[in-house]
Amino acid sequence: MALSARALRLPAPSAVARRCLASATSPVCLTWGEGTEGQLGHTPFALSGVLQQYAELAPRQLEGFVLRDVACGTNHTLAVDGDGAVWSWGKSDFGKCGHGDDADCKAPARVAALAGVDVVAVACGESHSLALDSDGRVYSWGWGGSWLSGGGQLGSGDRGHRYAPAPVAGALEGACVASLGAGEGHSVFLTDDGEVWTCGAGEHGRNGNGGSGDVLAPEPVAALDDVDVVQLEAGSAFTICRDSTGVVRVWGRNDQGQLGLGGGLAMDVYALEDLPRPIDLPDGSPLTAVHVAAGHSHAAVVTPSGALLQWGAKNALEPAAHVFECDGAGGAPEPVAVHCGGAYTLAETADGDLYSFGAGSSKCLGHGDKQRHPHPKKVAALDGFRLAKLSCGYRHCAVLGTW
Repeated sequence: MALSARALRLPAPSAVARRCLASATSPVCLTWGEGTEGQLGHTPFALSGVLQQYAELAPRQLEGFVLRDVACGTNHTLAVDGDGAVWSWGKSDFGKCGHGDDADCKAPARVAALAGVDVVAVACGESHSLALDSDGRVYSWGWGGSWLSGGGQLGSGDRGHRYAPAPVAGALEGACVASLGAGEGHSVFLTDDGEVWTCGAGEHGRNGNGGSGDVLAPEPVAALDDVDVVQLEAGSAFTICRDSTGVVRVWGRNDQGQLGLGGGLAMDVYALEDLPRPIDLPDGSPLTAVHVAAGHSHAAVVTPSGALLQWGAKNALEPAAHVFECDGAGGAPEPVAVHCGGAYTLAETADGDLYSFGAGSSKCLGHGDKQRHPHPKKVAALDGFRLAKLSCGYRHCAVLGTW
């Protein structure tokens, strides 16, 4: 089934993605990063070293799959194949892989509970999972939270766990969802008419409703009622979005400056914003972007002028520019999209290249080593690869595209 006309109201794909989607070549999936729990999907794999770990430090093709979507979480991965079937692999605590139990998946396995459902997109949180079908309906499974830590991220109306996918509860069932995201303990949904809905643990104001109470079934973010949101991304305990005019808004936890609102030494573990708030530039005007991204504790945007700005992770409390290495002609690449994981960032450029920077210990920079790169460096292993989709997990990544 084709994606419904209403659900097509998504941010336009980059020129690189359009070229890939127009190609007659079947797309492939490549993964890299930490793989000890099986989250890379490569089989068989062997643990090595004193700590008994496995990692791929450069992109490696996942054999046997033609995929339309992929999502990386903390230590599990979801994917959607060309027929709309969902596959999962990696750590499956509280059933987040969706196979009816909490047995880990060392190899990709089809999620039987979604058989017959035409899924078009998936999202991975730390311990829960989401799926979106072609009619704009949402399914959730995994950890639902607890009274002590809060919960509600499954949108089921309670804090119970689900070991297999089931539809979300409440008013969202009557809406048409266009995109979704999953954080550590919350979920976010963007409808086809630009409305933002959230559910989950209320701590740190992550639901954006002006309070700290748990939201057990999805509710609209009232402060955004008059805002036409076109992109919505969930970080670990915060959220970032941009509207149709490009204005960037943030809410949730701010203990590491991940909201980009500035501040000083007074920043502490209790820092938060419980309502969506625009990020102001030094001249007082709001920050605008053509693409936004949220990672574990940092965020980044690409501005209309082609600048890549990043903040958070206790490195910058407000947007700071990153300079790309120059190409052979002496010019700097133009970023068109950005993606954030745990202590690392990936950026797509207009000419189809992928750049990475951040902590080499993340194992996600894709250069074949663990060297730190403070500024964007081209991932040479992907030269000639036409990128269509990219997902950053905490310490692993996946891309879809064609050679």
